[in-house]
Amino acid sequence: MPAVCGRHPRVRYVRNPVNIGMSGNFNNVFALAKTKYFKWATADDYWDPGLLTDALEVLEADPDVVLCYPRAILVDSDGLEQSRYVDELHLSQADPVARFFAVLENLHLVNHHLGVLRTDAIRRTHLFGKHRAADTGFIAELSLYGKFYQLPKYQLFRRFHPDSSSWKRDSDEHQALRFHATNARRPLFNTWRFHGAFFRGVLGSPVPLGGKVRLLYRLAKGLYWDRKWLAVELRHDVLKWR
Repeated sequence: MPAVCGRHPRVRYVRNPVNIGMSGNFNNVFALAKTKYFKWATADDYWDPGLLTDALEVLEADPDVVLCYPRAILVDSDGLEQSRYVDELHLSQADPVARFFAVLENLHLVNHHLGVLRTDAIRRTHLFGKHRAADTGFIAELSLYGKFYQLPKYQLFRRFHPDSSSWKRDSDEHQALRFHATNARRPLFNTWRFHGAFFRGVLGSPVPLGGKVRLLYRLAKGLYWDRKWLAVELRHDVLKWR
């Protein structure tokens, strides 16, 4: 049960009785939100104190913006700067199809959900699926509901070290420890689930039929490009499932 923190009446500390994994934690903490705007805070990343003020100014000024995020500085476990990361996801297009295509073409390192988001827009999505790279599907789906605004300042400090979930993305063992719940078996058909999240987001969106056809055609091409790996995974995971 949620417990009110003794230091401040607006702070609640909630502890899950069991480890529900990274996606479960993202989804569960959002389910507790009752505010107009929302921000996830990951374990050892940190932010410039001015981020919230800057992001809220943008969101309050333009109701079409559903996500406002800063540029990122990648740091090591000691907080020492390693590099700076700038992407191309300042999405001001009015057309949701154009925004979705831009996400598919330009999304690489996913920092965007660590900005400030409009709560009612998040509620329209399917949130995070139970598969690796679920944040990619979430960001793509969110782009169907509004614009993204990239702050010009470097205000997110994202850590990369051997214990972070993004350190070994292709290692099932590493992901089992860092992404999935402790002692949980690797979810079967991960690549199928990854692609399925895009299809589910498009089909459940308010995009007109003509736009959905364009989006589904692009997603079908993605299945074709990944056909060899999808086939290998299907054969492998069907045997494990049986």
